[in-house]
Amino acid sequence: MRLLISLFPFLYALTAVGLVSFAEIFKKNKNIALNSLIALFLIQAIPQLEFNKYEDNLDAFYKYINSTNINDRIWISNPSFIVFSDKKAGELIYYHIFDSTKAKALQNKVINANLVMINTCDILPCHPNDKNCGIETAKLLDLLKSKMQLKFYKETNVCGYYIFEI
Repeated sequence: MRLLISLFPFLYALTAVGLVSFAEIFKKNKNIALNSLIALFLIQAIPQLEFNKYEDNLDAFYKYINSTNINDRIWISNPSFIVFSDKKAGELIYYHIFDSTKAKALQNKVINANLVMINTCDILPCHPNDKNCGIETAKLLDLLKSKMQLKFYKETNVCGYYIFEI
């Protein structure tokens, strides 16, 4: 690397010559150069566009919230789970407010929940400074599994999708 650093001034000079010659060509043939740049951009960009192909893997949550009769004491890890319904969340279990303290508090309130919908990617990974968060989160999930019925479970990549109901 030390030897290559000495070549940088020559590379900069070569780049400058290329930019100046490109600017001169651009001055003479503005329309041709501009149209060529636009065509080149479109040729590269259009195949990469995926129109309406966004997949959030949350369809099970949307379907379940619309099919259940439970309207209160709903715990969710993502506000989008209930955005298309008239239901109100009782507890938000979300990354920015989720830590080992919140996990312990939720463990003490599990009996108050009627419906719990968790995407583990919304709450994990824990903050690096919170050493007990992973342990307390595992305890919370185990407690939910023992106290409530697991209505839906799916694992995709590193995310676990859980729906628990009383």
